[in-house]
Amino acid sequence: MDADAEAWDWQLLDQGTFTDNFRNDNSPKRTYLCCEVKHPGQGSGIPPGQERGVLRNQSARDPRFSRHAEARLLKLIQSWNLDPNLNYTVTCFLSWSPCADCAQRLAEFLQKNRHVSLNLYASRIYSLGQYERGLCTLSKAGASIAIMTAREFEHCWDTFVLHQERRFQPWLDLDKESQKFSETLRGILQTGCPNPFWHPTFSFSFSLQKLGSCCMVGLHPGELCLREGEMLGLSPRKCSHPRALPPPLPGQSREEVGHPRSGLGGIRSGSFPKARLVRGMNPWHYYPRYPLEKISPGTFFFHFPSLRYASGRKLCYLCFQVEGGREEDSWYDLGIFQNKVYPQAPCHAEACFLSWFRDQNLSPEEHYRVTWFISWSPCPTCAEDVVEFLEEYRNVTLSIYTARLYYFWDPDFQDGLHKLWCAGVHLDIMSFEDYEDCWETFVDHKGMRFQSWDLLRDNNWLAAELENILR
Repeated sequence: MDADAEAWDWQLLDQGTFTDNFRNDNSPKRTYLCCEVKHPGQGSGIPPGQERGVLRNQSARDPRFSRHAEARLLKLIQSWNLDPNLNYTVTCFLSWSPCADCAQRLAEFLQKNRHVSLNLYASRIYSLGQYERGLCTLSKAGASIAIMTAREFEHCWDTFVLHQERRFQPWLDLDKESQKFSETLRGILQTGCPNPFWHPTFSFSFSLQKLGSCCMVGLHPGELCLREGEMLGLSPRKCSHPRALPPPLPGQSREEVGHPRSGLGGIRSGSFPKARLVRGMNPWHYYPRYPLEKISPGTFFFHFPSLRYASGRKLCYLCFQVEGGREEDSWYDLGIFQNKVYPQAPCHAEACFLSWFRDQNLSPEEHYRVTWFISWSPCPTCAEDVVEFLEEYRNVTLSIYTARLYYFWDPDFQDGLHKLWCAGVHLDIMSFEDYEDCWETFVDHKGMRFQSWDLLRDNNWLAAELENILR
């Protein structure tokens, strides 16, 4: 056996070690990482009995020889013979969130291993160095990052602690500290870490000159990226120069960067697509006009699980199918829109779709059937926009299948869903068949079979809740 091979430090922690290091109202020096891996069963490549364990950071007098718990976990996983055709879900509970370096390593791992999904729950936030950028990078790579609540602490106690039948006892300030760290993390992930050469509030009327060897057009938020003073990308097919293709983010497939639908034409130097303004937004912000074609498996498994409460999932993905026209001249289209989280003017996925759909030269003589598979149900404003759209376009029918209910306890959000229902929209929670259809149609699965894992964890509860709201 390799002397440098990693192995779990413990299968179970003693009660004192867990409490001293995971209490979120103190600041221990060490990092403990409790991990469990879900896999299909036989043939997973994971040694029997090694699906769960605990690691701790290894300190040394010389910092160069110290090893963080996250780096040790990656080395352990890479020693396993994981099957690239199977899906694995790695869930970690950490006493401290990852440092910037470990977050970058985890993001690179997810980029190279699309069949692995990562869920991270931290007791507290490690706030040294470029930790904010590291967390943003990791989140963009498809990892789920959240702060541990009483539910996660109790799960860790039951799963990773030699508790001797003692029940988990929350400490006095557990909820208060958890809420504090959750708000901090939410602020980090919502603000994001844009490239220092790029800013979303540049006016789109500002024309850039030729930089390097790439011809630039008017600035398009979300589609231009400046790095080290050099133009790295427009959406594919908007510029013929090979360096004009934007590099994917960690965990993003090339298709996920987004590009115009075929047949809509490209952009020549000095031209700019027609803008459609968002209600209440500055004139330089406008709807993204072109849907994505595919998302990565990691993005799908992170953003589409059917959960009552899904912390850390600030993005909404809308997968759509459109059918219309007569048999001799039928039209079928599909794609994906993602909300744009600009601090001054957010752009919801539903609004992106409506803007794109209006531009498709709809015929009043034909009937169009639209289906949405969406990770969050619409907010009240989007619900009203959809109702207004359907009143204007009587020849369009809409079915919405949602993975989760957005603020289902809020009367305004409940009222928005009820208005959709009264307007003739078919509303339902995504079923197993819907998930399977989305996997085959909208996910860049590279031949991997669909496995539901925990995608439908709270499906029945959400279906009953939606029925009560519509009632």
